[in-house]
Parts: sequence; structure tokens; C-alpha cells
Amino acid sequence: ADPFLGDVLAARCGTGLARVALARGDAEGAETLARSSLDRLARSAPAADAGTPTPFFPGRDAMREAAGCAARHLVAAALVRRGKMEEAHGFLQEAVAGGPPAAG
Repeated sequence: ADPFLGDVLAARCGTGLARVALARGDAEGAETLARSSLDRLARSAPAADAGTPTPFFPGRDAMREAAGCAARHLVAAALVRRGKMEEAHGFLQEAVAGGPPAAG
């Protein structure tokens, strides 16, 4: 078993559940799930092998970044849905600046 892939897949599952929660109107639950996915990625095992990028496999770093991007957008969407526009704006600015992904 590959711990890195397990962490990335768990984070992707968490963002999927966050999407469902957001669609059902549970913005607080969606935010919690998305932040949990970000925390999982932050603690994830380093990729033992970056993998050779191909047209069908972008590489492990790209996999982690895609999962993190999805989770960050869901956190921001949940914050907006909860009326916390300033917090959502600050969260995204920090993410773009390369700050801690689970901060906030």
C-alpha cells in the first residue's frame, strides 16, 4: 500500500462529502470536511517517488495540489455561504500567497 496515495484519496473523498454537504445546505459541515481534507494533505506522507508525468498521469505533486485546490475552494464557498465574506477572502489570499493551507 502507498501511504501517499491513501492520504490523497482520503482527502479527495472528504472534498466529495463536503460538496454534498454544501449542496444540501450544510455550510458548516462542508467547511469542517474541507478543512479536514486540507489537514490530511498537510500531514500526508511524502511521495516516495514523484512518478513520471504522462498525458494521463500528471505526477504525484500535481495530484496533491489538485486535491488541495478543491478543498480550499470548498472552504471558501462554505464561508461565503455562511456570510463570512471577509474570512473567505482572507483564506483565499493566504492560499494564493502560499500560506498554511489549513489556517483560518
